[in-house]
Amino acid sequence: MGPIEALWGIVVIFFVMISIVRGYNKELGSTVLILVALVALKLLDGPLTTAVKAVFRGDSQNLALMVTFQAVFILIVFAGYSGETLIFRGQPRRGSSGLFFNIVFGLVNGILVAGTLWHYMALYKYPLPKSILDATKLSDFAKAAPAHLPPTLPVTALVALLLFLIILRVRK
Repeated sequence: MGPIEALWGIVVIFFVMISIVRGYNKELGSTVLILVALVALKLLDGPLTTAVKAVFRGDSQNLALMVTFQAVFILIVFAGYSGETLIFRGQPRRGSSGLFFNIVFGLVNGILVAGTLWHYMALYKYPLPKSILDATKLSDFAKAAPAHLPPTLPVTALVALLLFLIILRVRK
């Protein structure tokens, strides 16, 4: 397998493509739910970790923790992208400025999603078989990046971003 940062880069590119198709006014609604997911995971960290550790022991514990946190996150993100979504009002810009905003918010959502999934892999010490990912062969960038990913932000910063987006949504 190639470098892990390439995998997450591809995930970000997928989110940019999705944003170009959906439009940034819909992507902002998904951003709100992604931030809600991040806040929820931070607030549920203790109880969720305790529950998983009560069931799993030994080598499987880190894998179970990673999968649990990633699954909860993915479920919330999926809910934000499926069916009726929170759409920001107004007519989306057309032309190059609209494309620019679509790309920017696709990048934001892609970084939030890929960064969160990567964070939980790193937090639980990449608990995958070495044939899938050998953590001893990570690049310097891949070793340093997890310290700067979205879940490392304080809850207050995430809530402030969330409130800002909600205010944007309800303003007239």
